Amino acid sequence: MSGSVEVRLANEEDLAGIASVAAATGQDAEGLGGDPAYVRHVMATGRFGVAMSLGRCVGFGGVVQIGGATMLTDLFVEPQAQARGVGSRLLDLLWADTSSRLTFASQRPPAVALYARRGLVARWPLLYLRGEVSDLPDPGLVTEPLDPGEAAQAECDWSGVDRATAYRYWASRPHGCALVVRDGSEVVAAGAVGGAGEEFGLNHLAASSAEVSEAATRSALRFAGAGGPRALVCLPGPHPALSRLLAAGFQIIDHDLHMSTDDVVLDPRTLVAHPGLV
Repeated sequence: MSGSVEVRLANEEDLAGIASVAAATGQDAEGLGGDPAYVRHVMATGRFGVAMSLGRCVGFGGVVQIGGATMLTDLFVEPQAQARGVGSRLLDLLWADTSSRLTFASQRPPAVALYARRGLVARWPLLYLRGEVSDLPDPGLVTEPLDPGEAAQAECDWSGVDRATAYRYWASRPHGCALVVRDGSEVVAAGAVGGAGEEFGLNHLAASSAEVSEAATRSALRFAGAGGPRALVCLPGPHPALSRLLAAGFQIIDHDLHMSTDDVVLDPRTLVAHPGLV
């Protein structure tokens, strides 16, 4: 790469360039940086930046707000432009005027160092699992679809965080819908399923307590089985459902590292995470 790099907020005309960088960095599947619907969601609800060199996109990144914290959803630079400060300049744009920060870092040491220099501390691994949902034992809870706004409100009732825009996005994905998990008449978890092909799975699930989290996760995954026999799910390393899913034949296929500033706390026992939108 030669020439200077300009970093700025993205617009609709940048989608093709963003998709090109996404393809070069393995982010071209549905629901990732190569998916215009996902990029437009981050643009509309947060900030999305691009790095341009000689009129061509060489990197991109995005942030959204989760409660009082700024979540880095993406940060990718094409291979030829890496190790040249492009990612750092994108972060300067995206995290400007912020102090409460979180992200899920890749396994690459330079990425971990980049976030650590900005005050983030490594917390726990986020494990990507895929498996046959029909092999999961029935936990005896009821999972049912619900309007995205109502499902988001159920989560907000115990978390205090309004995730309505994220719920609407998850429900808009292929085979997508919002859901709640009930123990009798009591709602004990809320989340969403959706995705195309190998990306289909349980996108997000927030349980009301650690005590119900394992059973609620199994129930939501069994519900996801209506959309396909295999499902993807991202579990924090300390999540109580991890050992049960592994015993049922789910396999760990990848992992990221959750990093945050000291004032940002995600409970790894109650959360099934979307790595871009939590």
